[in-house]
Amino acid sequence: MLSLLKLKYNFTADFFSNKSVYPFYEKVYNKTNGECLLNRTPVSTKFEDKIYVVNHIPPYLDLKINTSNVSYSCFKTHYLNGFLVNLEDYDSVTAYMKEQFGAKSRSKMRAYLKRLETCFPIRYKMFYGNISKKEYDFLFERFLLMIKRRFSQRMDTHEAMKNWDYLKKTTYSRILEKEASLFVIYDAEKPIDICLNYHYQNIFYDSIRSYDIDYSKFRLGHIDILKQLEWCLENDYTIFDLSYGDLDYKRKWCNTVYEFEQHVLFPKNSLLKRVSAFFILQLIILKGYLKKKKVHVLFKKVKSILKRNPEKMTEYLEPRFDVIPISENPLFEKVDEIDINKEEHAPLRKEVYDFQYTQFEASRDIKVYKIIDHKDSYLIYGNKNSRKIVLK
Repeated sequence: MLSLLKLKYNFTADFFSNKSVYPFYEKVYNKTNGECLLNRTPVSTKFEDKIYVVNHIPPYLDLKINTSNVSYSCFKTHYLNGFLVNLEDYDSVTAYMKEQFGAKSRSKMRAYLKRLETCFPIRYKMFYGNISKKEYDFLFERFLLMIKRRFSQRMDTHEAMKNWDYLKKTTYSRILEKEASLFVIYDAEKPIDICLNYHYQNIFYDSIRSYDIDYSKFRLGHIDILKQLEWCLENDYTIFDLSYGDLDYKRKWCNTVYEFEQHVLFPKNSLLKRVSAFFILQLIILKGYLKKKKVHVLFKKVKSILKRNPEKMTEYLEPRFDVIPISENPLFEKVDEIDINKEEHAPLRKEVYDFQYTQFEASRDIKVYKIIDHKDSYLIYGNKNSRKIVLK
């Protein structure tokens, strides 16, 4: 069974990130635009006489098995949901949202965007075809920090961490070649939301996304989708694929829920391999059934607990504050004004940004003071309201 696991492939990850097509496929046909990608990978005359399991084949891509140099057959099944936005019939995000969301939800989305852009000097940037190496290295460093903080908060580890060095090494050239992109939301010069995407013909594949959890109240995940959909429509992309992972924001934004196809390939002339492949197929079907019954959720929790490294998980644990409303009277304590953009005051940022969110205050109007005679006590002043925060 261990040898079989070594021959298990994630087609979506390999195809979009590396343009990799396994040698047992002759071509990839894009059903959404009628274009075909021929596989130029040479097939060895001594092709391995083994069974291959290929996961995560999206339904809009049709894979034709190579029959010219290898004699393979295939069992097929479906078991995992994927999520995408089909933009083919829309000319604007407004038109899409009008059909996808109710009036109340559209109003909320507009409010999220207005609040973010009122509170901070926000700008949006898509790096596609051009990015300096200095900016690229800076963004990847911030990207890694965001992911680590976010998943530490969840007491988990992002699967991209397994191949992060390789990802960083290869993505720069892919951006220059217009096969990948980085979408970034900036607060002035500070990246607060980053998405790594891959591009294939008319398909925009949203691969890895993260945000600065200090801005968690501002729904950055919804805003980055909104802005990237605008970019897709402006650049003639008809498929915005958020892939697998049944999450609430995907259900809200996507107008298509699809099933991934799985292939179990085996040598056509081997009865033993055919029987083994059929057995593997039944295990995959059973796994899909258990997944629908949410058994995998419990398994994942147990696995996460067993793999948990307390030292690493506490590295990014966030401080907690008591928040105390105060009157609008002038300052009544001995205080020093501080700059929360300095790293030593980083733990205060989330409390300040939460205050801006609730009070609709712009960052240019915010003053933060340390109370000299009280340990770990601070004052946040805006144009309209103020708060006292004390570290727990």
